[in-house]
Amino acid sequence: MKTYLLLACFFLFTGNFYLNAQENKQGAAQSPTSEKKILYYSFSGANSVAELETLKNEILLVENVKEIKTECKAEKKLAQFRIVFFEKRKTSEGDKEFDIAAIKKLILKYQYVPGDFKIEPAE
Repeated sequence: MKTYLLLACFFLFTGNFYLNAQENKQGAAQSPTSEKKILYYSFSGANSVAELETLKNEILLVENVKEIKTECKAEKKLAQFRIVFFEKRKTSEGDKEFDIAAIKKLILKYQYVPGDFKIEPAE
């Protein structure tokens, strides 16, 4: 009788554990791990389209950057990047997040003067 009771408890416990694991897996699949956002970053000192293209290619290498577009006013030497990136929700210590400072460092590398920036959720 004790063995039946132990077996019944064992199956109830493992069955409950399995159901909880399945619910957690479904909940994780439903909650997004990253959110698509847009960074608008303006700067001055833009001298040439070729230089901007090189900078643009370097920014594309930054973690979580997906696409980038450039708006330029050559006569005023002003430019703005529209950077689409994914802001990942940190789920573990090793996860890397989008780093705005990396964008600023690249802009400064080309001796441009960083201006204002704003981040908006993408639609």
